[in-house]
Amino acid sequence: MKEQVLSLYKTAFNDPDVFTEDFIDRYFETSCRYTVKDGRVVSMLFLLDATMQKGEEMLCGKYLYAAATHPDFKGQGLMTDLIEKAKRETAEKGEFLLTKPATETLFNFYKKFGFKTAVFSKDEQYRLTKKTKPLKKLNKNDYLSKRAELLKEQAYITLSDTDYIYSFFTLFGNENTVCAVDLTEETPTVREFISLAEDGKDALLLAVGKNKAVFREQGDTPFAMIIFPKGKGESLVNFSVAID
Repeated sequence: MKEQVLSLYKTAFNDPDVFTEDFIDRYFETSCRYTVKDGRVVSMLFLLDATMQKGEEMLCGKYLYAAATHPDFKGQGLMTDLIEKAKRETAEKGEFLLTKPATETLFNFYKKFGFKTAVFSKDEQYRLTKKTKPLKKLNKNDYLSKRAELLKEQAYITLSDTDYIYSFFTLFGNENTVCAVDLTEETPTVREFISLAEDGKDALLLAVGKNKAVFREQGDTPFAMIIFPKGKGESLVNFSVAID
């Protein structure tokens, strides 16, 4: 079944083969939920471990990712069945269920299952405006420690497999700023930016030797949706944008 899930993933998404194959190898056994018809995997989704935290309060949950149905089997309610099963699975464990719809239409689709929009973001290009002390590269442990410190007054999401998630980015920071940056393109994309400093963006640009970058921050564009378990998570509803 693993090879069929890999094939369906490649049919549904345009991710590089190296990423796709590594992702399936890593998460098929533990996180994949799928539907089989006539011996063929025709619909799937992944439930990745995640936590939501604010101060000492923490809630475990799942990130619903890579939901897809083969084009030949759409319109049969297969994805509806998988999502309802995912809802039951997380509810029985007292966990939240989070997802990041790829399109505006999908926000409406997930709303039907009880998901509510709880993360809003914006992606904006920023140009270097002033000289300041550049950020330094951080290892993953130092990054996560500083990230938690900067977010201690906010509710925030962390995908549990941080070794995997952060391996795709270069990590920078100082005493009041951390950011995870994708440097594979000519214009860097800052996938996570947390800063208490007015010159944090300039400090990053100087660190990477660029005069502009695209920053993802909290904004007003719907980004992610969530279902909280009954009686839990209400104080965590307005959480900060999570890296994806």
